[in-house]
Amino acid sequence: MVNFKIEEIRRLMEHRAQIKAGVKLRHLEERPEFSERQGAGIKDTFSLFDKPTKATKTKKTTHATIVDCPSFATLPAEIWLKILQWLAHSFYKNVLTRLGQTCRDMQPLIAPMLYLHVTIRSSDRLRNFADTVASNPGLAGLVRKFTNNVVEPHGRQLRRICSACTNLLSLDLNHSLSFTDKVLRDVAYRSTRLNTLTIGSACGITDDGLASVGKHCSALEYFKLINGRHVTDRSIMQISDGCPLLRGVTLRGCRNITARSIKYLMHRAKYLRSLSLTDCDLRVEEE
Repeated sequence: MVNFKIEEIRRLMEHRAQIKAGVKLRHLEERPEFSERQGAGIKDTFSLFDKPTKATKTKKTTHATIVDCPSFATLPAEIWLKILQWLAHSFYKNVLTRLGQTCRDMQPLIAPMLYLHVTIRSSDRLRNFADTVASNPGLAGLVRKFTNNVVEPHGRQLRRICSACTNLLSLDLNHSLSFTDKVLRDVAYRSTRLNTLTIGSACGITDDGLASVGKHCSALEYFKLINGRHVTDRSIMQISDGCPLLRGVTLRGCRNITARSIKYLMHRAKYLRSLSLTDCDLRVEEE
């Protein structure tokens, strides 16, 4: 529990009232503001530590530092964390990113929140993020969940990210159309702590690739596979043997999977609570 002095609370409320009234603060500095091209979007959060480029145009804007606002400067770190956590879980996440870009004192508090869950939507940002985590192990260790929505081929970058982010727990590849067995083998080998794996549009995935999931990802709890046209009962049975902690399994569009492997999964997965099967061949094969 954090205790505050009455004077500190009063100064904070007075400062908030001044901001609402539009009162101009004293001792403000003119600082360059990152443009949209450089700043991270609401989802692409890795741009916090991107370096400015010569082609990027900047504009002058007025920023106040913590030192300029004594009421804020005296707030304990716990309160700042609460405020920043609220920004991290709302549509103000881009504001949180810009705060980290313009306030050096805030970077140690903001970086863990921005890198906890990273979502990438373009190939350029995917490449930049791979460069960032590959060159900065401290930031790479913060990533717990990675969602890749890039459709273009990206196997090399994905392998670099999974190799650097050793604490990765959740990997969502729902829109990765170019995902192959080779990439999946490398990802499974490097991401042994995964507890959630989503593979969407897995047209290029076969039993050979999924076998590596059952071999290396023993902590897996939630598995989702979409459009696994070349996946058969063999890989599902291998995952059932290698991932004993499975709690939720979703299979959609996997037409070569039969009731034989589903029965085996239900028998082996003692903690299974959710099983979703859509567009799968569940006919019982005659012995």
